[in-house]
Amino acid sequence: MIVETRADWPEVIVRFEPLRGDRTPIEDRIRLEPRGELSAIEGVGRILRIFRAARVQAPDDLYEPGDGSHEVAALLLRCVGARIVLHVAQRIERILTIWTETGVERIEGVVDFGQDAEGLWVRRKGGQSVLRIPRGSLIRFASSSIPYPEVVSVEVPAR
Repeated sequence: MIVETRADWPEVIVRFEPLRGDRTPIEDRIRLEPRGELSAIEGVGRILRIFRAARVQAPDDLYEPGDGSHEVAALLLRCVGARIVLHVAQRIERILTIWTETGVERIEGVVDFGQDAEGLWVRRKGGQSVLRIPRGSLIRFASSSIPYPEVVSVEVPAR
């Protein structure tokens, strides 16, 4: 069931409360920009399915209301209380905490990390360049993992 919506340009955040099982709220960040890219097209599809399940009239063009997520979030507020079927996958976020001579740094979105003769290397999500921490400034490091649910798809429930 939808319990809250809010805008966080270029995304709309929709919070769902499961009706069965673990009642921990699930947050879905629905991307609306850049227009025409696959992530935005998928986001528009999710929003249209939410409107359909809530029996709310969708605008002719979801990008059109000011090209902003605030207007879409306002429309989604009318959907609060609607029942939606979510397909959720369990994901794990890896975090690396690094202590150096200059302080403590927390790196999120870690894909892989390791040590070599030069120091510590960290590969992050998003295809960013490899982050390197020289051995001379590295005091210690620790990794941790946080599980979280990720919404894979949103569907209209069977009536």
